Amino acid sequence: MEIPMKNPAWNTETIREIIRLGRLPFLGAGFILYATGAVLAAIETGHISAEQFIAGYLIVMPAHLSVSYSNDYYDFDLDRPDSSTKYSGGSGVLQRHPELRSFAGDLQFFL
Repeated sequence: MEIPMKNPAWNTETIREIIRLGRLPFLGAGFILYATGAVLAAIETGHISAEQFIAGYLIVMPAHLSVSYSNDYYDFDLDRPDSSTKYSGGSGVLQRHPELRSFAGDLQFFL
């Protein structure tokens, strides 16, 4: 996946939109679920390793982001900005910037 940084379309606004496409608020909920599982595992085993916790989350976080990017990519034709809610209807980024659709498709597989 090549990011054409010399293309004038790749500016700070484009980068902000790509970050919005990842729907970062959902990562907080995913982190809470991951941390809950880690605490339960620690209770069961009697120990917890910070290195294992971090390494595990570094696997879970990109997978979670991949879901956000793939959701917007594959639901492009179904998501309508006028009917979206805080939890459904996608981020709306690809409807505002359809030129980012192929990037989102590539990024979902990269993650």
